[in-house]
Amino acid sequence: MSSIKFAPTVIHVAAGQSVLWTNSDPVQHTITADDGSFDSGMVDPGSSFSMEFDTPGTFQYYCQPHGASGGTGMAATIIVDG
Repeated sequence: MSSIKFAPTVIHVAAGQSVLWTNSDPVQHTITADDGSFDSGMVDPGSSFSMEFDTPGTFQYYCQPHGASGGTGMAATIIVDG
């Protein structure tokens, strides 16, 4: 998380792999699934959030203060390969 965006905006991971987000901005962010299946809560500047993805599929997420579901604003996608 940097410059009020997730980078990269699309990533592929293997099933069972963890994803680590680190907040490099001076403001709080969230990592919130479009479908509500996960939510980091507010991640402070300099802090991180990690989550393991076990199930293959496509998971869209966004930052509650700076984006919205459906890929609006600060949003990105994780593709878990089977």
